[in-house]
Amino acid sequence: MSVIVARGRGIGGAGAGGIGTALSLSIPNTTTGVVDILPVATYRSAKWLVTVTDSTGNRVRSYEVFGMHRNGASPTHNQYGILGDTITHTVAVTINGTNLRLEITNNDGAAITVDAVRLPIIV
Repeated sequence: MSVIVARGRGIGGAGAGGIGTALSLSIPNTTTGVVDILPVATYRSAKWLVTVTDSTGNRVRSYEVFGMHRNGASPTHNQYGILGDTITHTVAVTINGTNLRLEITNNDGAAITVDAVRLPIIV
């Protein structure tokens, strides 16, 4: 399984990496995409507003993910406010080294595009 990583861009004058950071990533089928990476020394938790679109643009799914860690370990998350069409994918919040990561694995049969906005909470 491949892993690809998104690059963020600040919106609304927030600057890259800060509050309101917009993220976008195209994820091929059977691939895990790292939508966002946050250093655990700086951020305790984050909320992501996520929209997933299939490769044709005909199916769209939106939801929120709230993820956190406990002192750089034990990541956990909750996915809620789910609206829209069924697009087969899984969401995970993981720790890799010293980073909290939002990961999405695509199992939909074709590429998906993930657009997200990060709202972090500083330690």
